[in-house]
Formats: sequence, C-alpha cells, structure tokens
Amino acid sequence: MIRFIVCNYKNTIMPHESLPAHAHDFWQIDWIHDGSVELDRNGMRRIDAGQMAVIAPGVMHRYLFPEKTVMSALKFMPHFRFSVSGGAAYRQLTGDMQRILSAVFEEYHSAHRHAVHIASQYTEIFLYKYIIGRADETDALMEAAARYLTEHRGETISDRTAAETHGLSVNHFIKRFREYHGVTPAHYLRNIRVEHAKEMLLFRDASILEIARASGYTDAASFGKIFKKTTGIPPAKYRDLSV
Repeated sequence: MIRFIVCNYKNTIMPHESLPAHAHDFWQIDWIHDGSVELDRNGMRRIDAGQMAVIAPGVMHRYLFPEKTVMSALKFMPHFRFSVSGGAAYRQLTGDMQRILSAVFEEYHSAHRHAVHIASQYTEIFLYKYIIGRADETDALMEAAARYLTEHRGETISDRTAAETHGLSVNHFIKRFREYHGVTPAHYLRNIRVEHAKEMLLFRDASILEIARASGYTDAASFGKIFKKTTGIPPAKYRDLSV
C-alpha cells in the first residue's frame, strides 16, 4: 500500500511567497487549481491552473508564486518502483484525471475505516494510467509546440500557422497536441493568454485595451468576453477585486 506523507487539498498560497530549493526522499504531485506557480528545476517552468507536476525523489527544485494560488499537494512513498524522464513529469489534467485525483484527497480525508487504503488504490490507478509508462514518452515536438504558443501568445496564431511551423498537417497537429497536453492548441492558447492577462491586471497599470493587445486580442470587447467566459468575471472587476 502507498504510504502518504502529506495529502493537502486546495491550500491557498499568497503572492510572492517562495519555497527554497530542496529535494526529498518521497514522490510529490502538485496540482494547481487556480493561479500559477514557477517551478525552478534546471530552469524555470510555469505551471498554470489545471496542470500538475510530478517530482521524483532526490530532485532539487523550488517554487515561486507570482500570484495568489490554490494548490493541492500529494506526497507519498510507493510500494513499487517507477521513474519519470528527467526526474519530473508535467500534465494538463483532463476531466478523468481530475476525478481520480480528487478521489484520492476525498477518500484520504473521509471518516471511512478503510479511507487510506482506498486513497492508496486511487493513487495507484492514477499513476499506472497517466504517469507510469507515459512519463518517459516525452513528445519533444509537442513540448516545443507548447513553448511556441506561450512565446507567441501576444500574436495572431492559427492552428494552421502553428501546425506548419512544426511541420505537421493541421488535423494531425491538433490531434497529437490534444493527446499529449490534454487540450486542443486553441484551448491551450486561450488559457495562457488569460493567465498572462490576469498577471498584467494584478501587477501593471496598463489599460484594458493594452492588456488585450498584449495578450493576443485585437480589441477590448472580444478580450473581455473570453476573459469573463474563462474566469467568470470581467477584466476590470478582476482588477478591482485584487486591490
């Protein structure tokens, strides 16, 4: 049975907090529910809401929190051996992945006499289905595609442009990207644009139109519509709530 070290569900971490560089002798899964973190592990990597990181024992790393973040942490010792390429794996969480991972936390904290055992079984299912075997199958082209979308988020990018940049047909690019990252390129691009806009709304005095254009939108109206659809509130209200 898996031995749990920490099973913290939806902890809120305030902006600008940081954790010093460290390593540990257990496995760690960090699930970002809201906000984002910067993971420093031989270079910075941003992990946004709806994404997760799996960190292997002995891997030096540290977290920076540029904004208020809600994060779940699962730290455990498995009773079997497995590995991930490079000491860490990253995933965009699909609905099925979220349901299984949520069940781990729910069962662990329930009053059922077999709660920990059931949580252990859900953890094994999650590892075998989504991490073990897949973790070593890093798709370098799709990693590059995600970096491309992030770096060019302020520009007009179509699926065709992204596909041609990476030497693939549009349909194959979308299918391969979705299989690897769990969302379509358009969905991924929308998410990183909104997260970038949220950061600008919190930390810069730019106008809504300036933020819209910096986030890849030509006008404030279309930007505001997508921002509200994604976050539930308009950009101006998001800025006011953060003051």
